[in-house]
Amino acid sequence: MSLRKLFVISALSMSFCLSANAQQVVTGIVVDSARFAPLPYVNIQIKHTLRGTITDGSGKFSITAHPSDTLVLSYIGYHTVELPLWCKL
Repeated sequence: MSLRKLFVISALSMSFCLSANAQQVVTGIVVDSARFAPLPYVNIQIKHTLRGTITDGSGKFSITAHPSDTLVLSYIGYHTVELPLWCKL
């Protein structure tokens, strides 16, 4: 069985880059990289913490994180993806 890839379409606000120490709400949609179909119930965790969430039935998610955090997305049958939230000013 071949593992598929996850793809994240994120809607990060520009203010996320400007306030480096403050937590911000990160929102996005997780989709299949080949079909761009939304993936429901993908596990999303902030790396090295116990904080996390899952995508809803439409693949959408929202989580509070620091700009220095990394999101870890996992889903059965797909490669695990690590998504750093850092931004370059």
